[in-house]
Amino acid sequence: FCTLLVPMVFPITDVSAGRHLSAGVVAAVVAGVKKRLLEAGARVAFLDVTHGAHLAVAQVACAVARVPFCPLPGAGESAAVRNAVTAQFATMQPSITLDSVALDGDIGSAVTAAATYGDDENNGADMVRSTIRSEFDAAMVVTGEAASPPLYFIGTSGSTTGMPRLVEVATPQLVHYVGHLAAAVGVTAADRILLLTSPTFDPSIGDIFLAARTGATLVTADYAHIARDATDVVAKA
Repeated sequence: FCTLLVPMVFPITDVSAGRHLSAGVVAAVVAGVKKRLLEAGARVAFLDVTHGAHLAVAQVACAVARVPFCPLPGAGESAAVRNAVTAQFATMQPSITLDSVALDGDIGSAVTAAATYGDDENNGADMVRSTIRSEFDAAMVVTGEAASPPLYFIGTSGSTTGMPRLVEVATPQLVHYVGHLAAAVGVTAADRILLLTSPTFDPSIGDIFLAARTGATLVTADYAHIARDATDVVAKA
């Protein structure tokens, strides 16, 4: 398989909470992501752009590993990041509209979990958790004619109970954008999309649609392994 790597969640999220991480921590994350890129034999990296800090660190890691990257829109990204993505890919899809609604409780039976993921095994092997296409149709609910334009809802599960805890909303523009991006890069059903994630998480809607539109397989890898590997790299440097 060709491998498409999607760095999703890095141990740099404290930046979004107003805390600045040290240069050493950032260097460790870069080293860890580089290691995963090289191990996976990634030919391209799709970078979730929910947080600008994630994108900046991932860009550095990709540059160090000499792996080209493409921004992939996620839920809740800032206007600045969204505008940057739009400008960079204006020839593909000039309009990206994406909103996210977080809910505290059960979201009801109208939307079911697209997939449930866990962390990978202690040996660090990349475990195939789900081929999203088989569950995509059942998980996607298209609103009625009253919605203009129609909105596509997906409930994703990352909770310990397996219940959906997030509803992500995408307009047809996002679906169209992801389709163009997949075609431009040449993503097929033979590809694996490796998610570098936390042990329990809600995948970005960009990842879900990328897999659903292409039939590619989603693979998870716990980013704790990246942090440990990165710490070792820095310690030995």
